[in-house]
Amino acid sequence: MGSGHFLVGAVDRIESRLYAYLTENPLSPVEDELDNLEDAALSAFEDEEYAPPVERGQLLRRQVARRCIYGVDLNPLSTELARLSIWVHTFVPGLPLTFLDYNLVTGDSLAGIGTLDEVTEILDVEQSSLGMFAGGQSVMKEIRDDIDQLGNFADASAEQVQEARETRDEIERKLEEVRARFDILAASRIDDSIDTDPVSNTEIDITKHQSYEQAQKVLESTNPLHFPAAFPEVFDGDDSGFDTILGNPPWQEATMEEKEFWSRYVPGLQGMTQTQIESKKEEIRQSRPDLVSQYEQELEEQQKRSRFIKNGPYPGAASGGSAPDTYKAFGWRFLDLLSQSGHAGLVLPRSAFSGAGSEEFRRELLNNSIVTDLTFVKNKAGWVFDNMEHRYTIALLSYTNQSPDENTTLPLRGPFTDSESYQEAIKKEPVRFNVKSALNWTGTAAFPLLPDDPTSVEAFQVMNSHPDLVSDSGDWTANPGTQLNSGTDKTKDDGTQLIHFIDDPPEHYWPVMKGSSFDIWNPDTGKVYGWADPEVMSEYLYEKRKSSYRYAGSRSPFSGMSQDWIDSKDTLPCYRPRVAFRDITNRTNRRTTIVGLVPPNIFLVDTAPYLLFSEGDEVDESYVLGVMSSILFDWYSRRFVETHLNYHILN
Repeated sequence: MGSGHFLVGAVDRIESRLYAYLTENPLSPVEDELDNLEDAALSAFEDEEYAPPVERGQLLRRQVARRCIYGVDLNPLSTELARLSIWVHTFVPGLPLTFLDYNLVTGDSLAGIGTLDEVTEILDVEQSSLGMFAGGQSVMKEIRDDIDQLGNFADASAEQVQEARETRDEIERKLEEVRARFDILAASRIDDSIDTDPVSNTEIDITKHQSYEQAQKVLESTNPLHFPAAFPEVFDGDDSGFDTILGNPPWQEATMEEKEFWSRYVPGLQGMTQTQIESKKEEIRQSRPDLVSQYEQELEEQQKRSRFIKNGPYPGAASGGSAPDTYKAFGWRFLDLLSQSGHAGLVLPRSAFSGAGSEEFRRELLNNSIVTDLTFVKNKAGWVFDNMEHRYTIALLSYTNQSPDENTTLPLRGPFTDSESYQEAIKKEPVRFNVKSALNWTGTAAFPLLPDDPTSVEAFQVMNSHPDLVSDSGDWTANPGTQLNSGTDKTKDDGTQLIHFIDDPPEHYWPVMKGSSFDIWNPDTGKVYGWADPEVMSEYLYEKRKSSYRYAGSRSPFSGMSQDWIDSKDTLPCYRPRVAFRDITNRTNRRTTIVGLVPPNIFLVDTAPYLLFSEGDEVDESYVLGVMSSILFDWYSRRFVETHLNYHILN
């Protein structure tokens, strides 16, 4: 919800359309309620000389906020701010503040149970067998009258607001057992030892069961939001779900970056060298044990949130073993929470339509929904969001939860770099592509950003018809590899230091390079990540390679190599030149694809992936290096890249 900005806009949109409808088609129950509210407002000033005017639209806006708007946020402060925003926006002099505790709630939308389909999937039962929501004396049957009563309150007086609050408390009490069962199911996603069988047994008090006690321990420091229990009237019936969803989910990974944590307390930390950062962190650990405890607590919470996403119904949100992206998980959550023929409007990062981890989401979107608009805007000078990175490209997505047909198209607009060009463009029809063609643009159904020029579409299609990087050409095969993980490969399990962050290394140490350590046509920019003892590091990489080859199978970058090659320490890539590229980049930089020939006797961290040729010779490597250094290759990569040159784009 944030500060409630989107919800306030939704209130205004619904009120204006409803007001226009009621002007042409008066509805007696609505008019009577508005009349009663107006009388109540004016009666509050009957002893005053002046009574402020009460506009009809103002009253209607108040009731729209009370009955049509729902919101969830992880942060309790954001929930309170959203309520405050709506209260201020819908305030009517003489009337009490509306009861919004029921509609705007705090909780983790991704950790809880989203729909009853998730319940049946976890329990492996038919939905009709769920006594908690279906059949006979179900909980839903018990609370329907309370829900109807709550919906009928107009909040015309403080007494009505209090009565609404008491009714809500009664609904909460009756749903206590249901929430307890949902807690067990949610906790079972990250703890396989939890027995979920008792959940479907409605004859027992689940809050007294061992499974519930175990679940509460697992869920410590979390607040899972179970949508069917939080908003039972929305998920009651055949066509359950929200009619409209507006979402601007957080974009960060569900992980705890130690550097970002310490940056809160150490001014200028982000601008320090890696050696200075490590020294400063050690100094703080000694002087501020309270911050160390706080870091460990926040780390545990983030790790738990990460596991919820990895094990939840969010395909691709944690692809490639990386930390899960929250926006990917929210993309799936919105799809699941939408009613049939419902509409969604989302603000997402550009990578949602280019990253490999969002492939399944894109295919689901194109195969089972109708995209009504997809507009890309570049946040140049902060014209979209002033507190967001100005180089980011933002996707504005609208779709309907409705099956497409053979004539369905994908509309694309942008990217627009200012409000004027955006406002002018949305008056015109977008460029439309056949959905089947869009699904096959790339192997991962990524969407390109094409310049506003008809020839760019033709150029893109021609380039897309060429073989990919790992096609079986018979001459050479290249696979990506990362040598060292900058987060986990600094020390060995036994505590032996692998990467040394020092300014004056021993003469025999080799540099550890990162992405910014090289530039196009320049193999050494002088920016070194750290230093390593070649004997210690080579032995570590040798064992790591053998382990990857043995356990990762076809997912290992070394899978195309022979056993003899794997067993020979002399074949370690650090002993010879390699074609490497920057993982972190941007489509607005002078060059998006930054590739270089890294010299031997150098180690690389994960921001500098390199190409491993299982087939081919130095001539083939030179050829690939030349193509990747070309303006044509750079033009193509700019169609997809936002902040990372992912390998599926390279391919």
